[in-house]
Amino acid sequence: MLQRTNIYLPTDLINLLKQKATKENVTMAELIRKVLKKEAENMKGNAASSLLALARRAPEVKSSIKDLSKKHDYYLYVEPHERKQRQLRKKKSK
Repeated sequence: MLQRTNIYLPTDLINLLKQKATKENVTMAELIRKVLKKEAENMKGNAASSLLALARRAPEVKSSIKDLSKKHDYYLYVEPHERKQRQLRKKKSK
């Protein structure tokens, strides 16, 4: 299903889109959807390749944390907040 949306584009970009759409014998809307879809796929690919690269390096990382796979949310969200709170309390007590 397509959903209507409005965007503001500079005149030079509109002219370029019109020329390219005419050359490819498609509407401007089709051309814009095609370009946006391709860019979205590239973004997904970049995220996936970045994640794979990070996973490949995982064996190189040494850590004393033994329960990371079970408590990853804690280490990502809670622990940094608690650490920051401890630092703030330490500053206030000085």
